[in-house]
Amino acid sequence: MVIETEVDELEYKANLNGEVNGQSISVVGAGRIDSRLGVTEGEYELHKLPDDFDPRFLTAVLITGYPNACAALDNIPNPFVGFSYDYERNILFRDTSSLHLKARCRIEKNHLSSEFYLNGTVSGGTLQGIEPIVETWDMTGSGLIEGRFRAAWIAEDGKQVIAQANTEYHISREVSGMPLMHRFIEIESNIEGARMRLKQLSFAFRRLKVGHIATD
Repeated sequence: MVIETEVDELEYKANLNGEVNGQSISVVGAGRIDSRLGVTEGEYELHKLPDDFDPRFLTAVLITGYPNACAALDNIPNPFVGFSYDYERNILFRDTSSLHLKARCRIEKNHLSSEFYLNGTVSGGTLQGIEPIVETWDMTGSGLIEGRFRAAWIAEDGKQVIAQANTEYHISREVSGMPLMHRFIEIESNIEGARMRLKQLSFAFRRLKVGHIATD
């Protein structure tokens, strides 16, 4: 089997289009991934956004959309590293609104190109950020992995906006014997006008060990 790329650092480009709340959405971004450190940083131009839509909702579909961008906390290999992949993600909010994402991520040498198509509905409101996420990966077939995580955004009034995200990943390789794995994600967001900056810290692991836990 030939790995498509073995580099630890990637430059990426992202294009997101679709329709949310009956209105067009269009976002274009670029950044870099350092999988040794688990750091992804990017800047996004918010070309079109629906009315009363906070772009921080996109933290669950943009920068979290690169499962290969994880540092390893143990010796279990990340099945996404070095390979292209596609996936679909359904994000179900407690108020019964939902978002559906289709993603196509292609890796060639040290470049990752990603296309996202998003549609659905989500309630308005101003957000301050998103709480850390833990996604669980479960192999369901050769090259097929299911992912599940709960997202909790912090609204301006201090309340949480909760959603369940279920993802089906398709990797351009055979995957067999993969144990149940987890991906920790912490995201920082900053919005200035029509520009959004995102930074993600992410680790993949099977089990946490004492040495992984910071103590005072």
